[in-house]
Amino acid sequence: MTAKLLQYKLVAFVLLLMLLLVGGFAMLHLRQFDRMTELWAQQLTEALHSSFRQELAQTQARYLYRAQGFVQTNREIVAAFVRRDREQLATLLEGKLRTLQREDAYFVALTLLTPDGEVFFCSRGTPPPSRNLGHLPFVRRALQQHPAQPLASLTRTTAGLSLAVGVPLSDGEQLSGLLLLQIRPQRELDRFARLHGIDSALFIQSDKLPASPLQQQEHSNGLVCVAATAQFPASVAQREQLLNATPNQRLSGADGASFLRLPALSLEGPDGARIGQLVSQWDVSHLRQDFCRSLRLALGLGALVLLAVSGLLYRGVGRLLRRLQRLHSELEQRVQQRTAELQQLNRQLEHEIEERRQVQRALEILSRQDGLTGVANRRHFDQMLARELAAARRSQAPLSLLMIDLDYFKQYNDRHGHLAGDVALKQVATALQQALRRPRDLVARFGGEEFICLLPETRLMAAAQVAERIRQLVRRLPVGGEPEDPSAAAPLPQETHLTISIGVAGLSPADAAGGQALIGRADAALYRAKQAGRDRVVIMPGPALEPD
Repeated sequence: MTAKLLQYKLVAFVLLLMLLLVGGFAMLHLRQFDRMTELWAQQLTEALHSSFRQELAQTQARYLYRAQGFVQTNREIVAAFVRRDREQLATLLEGKLRTLQREDAYFVALTLLTPDGEVFFCSRGTPPPSRNLGHLPFVRRALQQHPAQPLASLTRTTAGLSLAVGVPLSDGEQLSGLLLLQIRPQRELDRFARLHGIDSALFIQSDKLPASPLQQQEHSNGLVCVAATAQFPASVAQREQLLNATPNQRLSGADGASFLRLPALSLEGPDGARIGQLVSQWDVSHLRQDFCRSLRLALGLGALVLLAVSGLLYRGVGRLLRRLQRLHSELEQRVQQRTAELQQLNRQLEHEIEERRQVQRALEILSRQDGLTGVANRRHFDQMLARELAAARRSQAPLSLLMIDLDYFKQYNDRHGHLAGDVALKQVATALQQALRRPRDLVARFGGEEFICLLPETRLMAAAQVAERIRQLVRRLPVGGEPEDPSAAAPLPQETHLTISIGVAGLSPADAAGGQALIGRADAALYRAKQAGRDRVVIMPGPALEPD
């Protein structure tokens, strides 16, 4: 009886705990959904404002280009306007206006103004309330600026708010009038309404709006709605509620829909003054409905799981505990065994990694150094030559090469043996490294008994002086060696000397030759040194390089 009671209590405790967890889970997810909705609203607001500004800028640039091209390519229309021939002007503009309206549904009107702001021609079917637009800030600024230049801006007009593009028309140096194009600035607002369900409207301060019938729609806060997307609230009360709401405040619609009031975007006129604002609302009803539906489904499934878990706990909690204890013991043994195996594998891997590092270091050294002399090999020299040549091109610095060959080295080998020849090559390489101590100077074995030295930022005559110093150093260097058969011959005398021939070539900042051309010049200079009797330095100037 006690065991049965314990089972009941355990099951009841688990049920209560899971109910609390499910309730807390639901509340947390509702709050998380609200926070995510606000975050999405912030991101959509930033995207809407950025796209709105970008679309305005692109439309300004596009229509400025088109207006200027229109003026330059339609001289007959400009001439008819200068002559104030309204009938011919209407005839010439008829086809072009149809093209503009067909290409851009947001195009409003093409207006031609005289220098005093009087409307001479307007493509809109209904003329503006005032035949003189000179009082509008945009028109006044476009007509009065000197020198006359094209102008584009978001501006107030008698039709509300428009993206205005003005191009001065002149007859020689005399200003004849102004070509004014008006475009509705709500292309991006309609796109966001279609894609994201964000409805927006453009409001202008009533005191900034020219005399117009639109002032009859003025709201209590002094704003007039001049443009709106299709689903934006039409009633004055709903618009008042939206204008007075704070950013991210939730509002309820007439049909029970839920909206989120997005932060407004301030609108500025051509003079930089604030003229109105862009107000938007986001319909979040479907998002919350979908979320609540999914949450109810998850809670229902959770309730079924709770019932199933309760039955399992009631019927098999004891058996389950015993099995868990047995599995725990087996798992602990396996973990210990696997841990020991992994430790052994880890030690083996560390040993292999260290061996590979050593092999890699040895390979890196072999890939850069000559195995006999310890100086750079031909491959490493070619890489450094390309790098220094590029650096010399960028910094407009000189670059020099020394091509060095040991004189009569074959006879030296035949006489003293190859072991003595190897010793001589090593000692000459050591002498070259001691003579070139700058960090970027490079000594390399070019092949056989030939060495090559790379001297960055060194002019030709300075390189020749270095070459002469090297030649003297090697000439004073005593070179000894072992005979081919150590048991049959005595060591070589210490007064034995070697001589070298050196060819010097260089690149000046004006020289466009490449690395191989520079090597060819140094090799040609070395050849001349050999022909001239060896043990000397010969300079080979380039086509754009003269010794200084």
